[in-house]
Amino acid sequence: MTDPSSEPQPRFVADRCLGKGSVERLRALGWSIVRISDVFVGDAQDVEVVPGLVEFEVAVPCLMP
Repeated sequence: MTDPSSEPQPRFVADRCLGKGSVERLRALGWSIVRISDVFVGDAQDVEVVPGLVEFEVAVPCLMP
């Protein structure tokens, strides 16, 4: 049996609407999060963002409130 703590942790993506404060609180709890606004400037549309996230190997496409 594999020790769960030795498994690689999933990486999440936070949509802009989640807010910087929420992302920082989740990071403080140990979450690995990529903020869309840190990667894509301006008002990038989903058709640009979603394919661009492939390089980040995210486990969940989006966290939204």
